[in-house]
Amino acid sequence: MRAWIAAISVGLSALAATTAVAGQAPNAAQPYDLSHAKSYSSICLYAPTGDMLGMRVFVRAKGEVPRVLVQLAEGELGKVQPAVTRTLSGQLGFDLPTKFPETSYSGEIGERYAIVHSHAEGAKPFRLRLRDDSQGFPDCRANDPNDGAPSSSP
Repeated sequence: MRAWIAAISVGLSALAATTAVAGQAPNAAQPYDLSHAKSYSSICLYAPTGDMLGMRVFVRAKGEVPRVLVQLAEGELGKVQPAVTRTLSGQLGFDLPTKFPETSYSGEIGERYAIVHSHAEGAKPFRLRLRDDSQGFPDCRANDPNDGAPSSSP
């Protein structure tokens, strides 16, 4: 019985150590080890409400085959999702298909940035910067030039 309890304790400690990475709290449902992954992120925290907003793309390069994982934040951090990883002419890319095409994403991974394309109508590509979120997320208001400014519309 003691060995069983000790094994569970060690397992939970290892799980917490591998999932408390890149600005997120430990999550027992997190099936991916992201401890050595590159993180391209736009996730920010809107301090007045505690909402988290943005997207994060992880690239794990274990062995010779890279793997791309995507995490969305719409109020709270979403579940990390595996993307379809592709390489075309040496360029690493990904596709994140969903049930609804307008919420699907694709992108290309560079050294310092990931360019992401949303398949929503009228959406423009956006850039995610290589960033270490392990110490938390920046305040969204720091990135919004209109925050706190008087609105020009009624």
